[in-house]
Amino acid sequence: MSTTGDKEFHFGRFRVTVPQSVLTKWAATPVDETCKIIESVTALYTSAKAEWTQAKDKPTLEGIRALFECFPAKGDSLAKTIEKLENRELKKRVLWLLKFERYRALNRPPIAKLFLQAVMMAAADGDERFFKRLGERLKGKAIPFEAPAESTGLKKLLIEHWIVRQGICFCWFSDLALQNFLEQTDETYTPDAIRKTRERLRLRNLRRPIVRSLEIAGNRIRLR
Repeated sequence: MSTTGDKEFHFGRFRVTVPQSVLTKWAATPVDETCKIIESVTALYTSAKAEWTQAKDKPTLEGIRALFECFPAKGDSLAKTIEKLENRELKKRVLWLLKFERYRALNRPPIAKLFLQAVMMAAADGDERFFKRLGERLKGKAIPFEAPAESTGLKKLLIEHWIVRQGICFCWFSDLALQNFLEQTDETYTPDAIRKTRERLRLRNLRRPIVRSLEIAGNRIRLR
């Protein structure tokens, strides 16, 4: 039953009615509480951007690290110099670096020095497996950078719908009401999974949820 002031939104294949009472309570939420909810979501996007940047820069950083850890530097003791020159980890690092476009120009630093040293080391070791993997790696398609792992379905869903300008905000719901809502929209998550994911993401919700149950009729859902 619709009432003047109610709003209706589409969520997947469902039409969801948000009663005027929910909208009134949401509008009356103190500004500082709303800001904290927004900040908790913004922090996740900032963190995701930083993670992406770190992943993009990782090949460069690993190339520099390999030079410092596998080649002698001024001031190194004789023992340290020998330790670095005999570091067999260099072979694995070179194979990893060669996955990336920026390291496929084998005549350019820093890969030129790293590559030559790794090949000489593998030849001295009689390491046939290294040369086999090297051939496979160079034949394979290079990648621009290694992207972070994708978010889980629940994580993405919570972040995208936690607070929105126009639509249904998950921060309105109690954990149980949100579980019931997601079950109806073809997803199944336990209240415990929702709570733990929200806490792990540090998403702020309302001190007092304004949606605690649902009224369901076919493909229509009314929040209560």
